[in-house]
Amino acid sequence: MGKQRPLWIEPLQRERRFPNPFWGIGFADSVPTAMMSVSSQNSKYQKFSTFTLRHMASQLDKMKYISVRDAWTRKMMLEANSALSIEVTPDPVFALNQNLGEKIPREESVRSKFKLPKKYVLIGLRSQVFSVDELREMNTLFLKQGMECVAFCIDGRYNYQHPFNYQIPLPLNPLDWFGLIKYASAYIGSNMHPIVSALTNGVPCYSIDNWGTVDFWGHKTNDGSSKVYDVLTQYGITEYRTQLNQGQSGVSPREIVQKLASFPTEKVRAISAKRVEIYNQMMQNILASFVASQKGK
Repeated sequence: MGKQRPLWIEPLQRERRFPNPFWGIGFADSVPTAMMSVSSQNSKYQKFSTFTLRHMASQLDKMKYISVRDAWTRKMMLEANSALSIEVTPDPVFALNQNLGEKIPREESVRSKFKLPKKYVLIGLRSQVFSVDELREMNTLFLKQGMECVAFCIDGRYNYQHPFNYQIPLPLNPLDWFGLIKYASAYIGSNMHPIVSALTNGVPCYSIDNWGTVDFWGHKTNDGSSKVYDVLTQYGITEYRTQLNQGQSGVSPREIVQKLASFPTEKVRAISAKRVEIYNQMMQNILASFVASQKGK
């Protein structure tokens, strides 16, 4: 068979298809509405019809303020309306320490509650990306550095087997979830928000990136649509990531451990502090846009 791509329409859940309430459908006409650090990554906006883009533009015009958290979503919105002024602003998790303060459990409390070793590395995988033997090798390498691997849940469950002496029990309180990452020596694994939480707290991290668009045959396209890639690009540390492709990471445990030894912690902390400033300015801009809309009535 040839490699010509056949006609293919990817099925999407109803809540992921435009129009939906995430675009202010049904209320943005009468209630002042803002889009705050929104994301629509993996959306193949290049294939949207002119009709859909025109209606997206109409909804965007009703917004009092718009910001996005990644370059992909910004390009999508500008495809609908090139006249828009759209900022790229941080995910709200970057301000979690500021906004929650003392509600976040203290380090001693987290260590005691989960009976953790002094230095631990969280391993959170959506699937069996590494074999049990590979994970054992990873743990051995970290033990030589005085750290020990701890199994960490992803999406509220464990979809992989491991040889570790520690596993975070379920169910897991969201504040404990954040605290476990905040006080970790490192995080290795899937999903975006664990990576964001690590960066927020200056914790060394390595992404086994499961995001990004795929072609008909299920291969990742590496087109910049991954939300993790976008965040790491903003930090200038994309080398602390591997693209998960059809269940394969393409990187060995030894390579990950060696890479984390050179993680630029101070650089990351400085950028994260700046992102909190950008977040605070965004919130001021949103409030100002609402006040201005009321005065204009």
